[in-house]
Amino acid sequence: MTARFITAPDKLPVADPEEVHQKILILDSNWHDIEAIAFLCMTQRVKYDFYLFGPTSIDFNWLDHAAEEADVILVNGDDTGRHQDAKAKISKLKKSTVMGEGSNIKFPMDFVVKQLEDK
Repeated sequence: MTARFITAPDKLPVADPEEVHQKILILDSNWHDIEAIAFLCMTQRVKYDFYLFGPTSIDFNWLDHAAEEADVILVNGDDTGRHQDAKAKISKLKKSTVMGEGSNIKFPMDFVVKQLEDK
C-alpha cells in the first residue's frame, strides 16, 4: 500500500482495521514540500494518510475534522502566511508540532524521513 494524499474538501477515508494508516495533517505547507513527500513515498512501502490543508484551502470544518482524526499534526510556523488563527488554535493540541526555525522539524519531509528511519 502507498501513501494517500487527501485535500480539503475531499472526504477523509473511513478507517479500515485491515489497513491501518498513520494519519498526518499538514497545515499550511508549500506544495513543493508535499510533492517531495509524494516522490519519497512512491519509493517506499508506507501506510500514511496525509491530510493537506494548504494556503488556499478555505473549508475550516474539514480542517477541524481532520485535526480530530489525525495522529500527528504538522503546522507551518511561518507567521506571514494565511490561516494564522487556525494555526494558532491547532498548534496548541498535544499532537501538533510547529515546523520551522527553532524546531527539530523544519519541513514536513523531515518528519517523514525520521519516521522511515525509525522503522
